Amino acid sequence: MRTTIDMADYKYTEFRQLLLYTGKVLFLNLLASKEQYEHFVKYSVACCLMTDPETARAFHDLVEYLMKQVVEGFSNLYGQAFMTYNAHSNLHFPDIAFHHGSLDNVSAYPFENYLGKLKQYVASSHMYDERHRKETCCG
Repeated sequence: MRTTIDMADYKYTEFRQLLLYTGKVLFLNLLASKEQYEHFVKYSVACCLMTDPETARAFHDLVEYLMKQVVEGFSNLYGQAFMTYNAHSNLHFPDIAFHHGSLDNVSAYPFENYLGKLKQYVASSHMYDERHRKETCCG
């Protein structure tokens, strides 16, 4: 596991490990407030329950309740700026896990291996646009 200094370079598996396993211990006295830690633990527990097909179905109502608290907590703890589409989409995760057996069944994880290539294409297209603009306007 890398330090939090490297967080911008974390891969999906490192965030998953923090969320599902080690974060509950690592963040105990690290977060700014007790409320932030409790908020994280609610999210972590809900996500843990949704990664197993049996618990995703058996504890659907609990997970739905926890996710509602988590989304409300985003606003209360971090402000309205954090109430984005991504925060709201968490409300739908319990139903997705219930119907598909687990959040892992609808994960985008296999595509992470191609992110480096995609970033190169995006960067190279920006570089092309910049070169093309200079050639057409200044040449």
